[in-house]
Amino acid sequence: MDRPISRDERQYRRFLEETPAGPGKWYEAGHRFNAAGYHDHPATQVTWLGACAFAAWRNARLPSATEWQAAARGPEGRIYPWGNEFDPSRCNVDSEGTTPVDYYGAAGASYHGCRDMVGNVFEWTSSDAPGKGRVFTWVDGSKHFGLSFKLLCGGCWAMFADVARADSCRVDFTPVQGSGCVGFRCARQLERAPSSQPQHPQAE
Repeated sequence: MDRPISRDERQYRRFLEETPAGPGKWYEAGHRFNAAGYHDHPATQVTWLGACAFAAWRNARLPSATEWQAAARGPEGRIYPWGNEFDPSRCNVDSEGTTPVDYYGAAGASYHGCRDMVGNVFEWTSSDAPGKGRVFTWVDGSKHFGLSFKLLCGGCWAMFADVARADSCRVDFTPVQGSGCVGFRCARQLERAPSSQPQHPQAE
């Protein structure tokens, strides 16, 4: 399982400084990359394309919705990262805006130690939103279809607890727009140490 890594405004600003602009829109004009007081908040107003570009810069990628849920719910399949009962002291929901990355620390962590998995900002995944269509443009009177809408996970600061859950990745969003309620985290494949124990096939 890949380990998600939260990204903040300061890190995204550094990425933009070091990376030539690529195809497509990476972020919206309302971003806070240079705003005072937000350097340690989640990077928001970033499109799916911009999140993918940042992940590639980090030699990483976006997690799939399945991977995201596995990291958030753990082997017990929890409703919230910490358990099955909502606790407002462990995440940022129904508030006026974002809080810094890791503001709730271990109190909001999942079984796997992943933090900020619910509330604060929705998070982009690599997964297409089934049945939600694709982005299109009009060219000479005809529709030209592009990227599929993508699944978001985790809920955000503007949502109530029934949306900010680890067991739900049902919200979809266009990949070519950003939002003040949407951020992302990266995933990277972990290197496993060689095992001296014989490997047995697993039942499917």
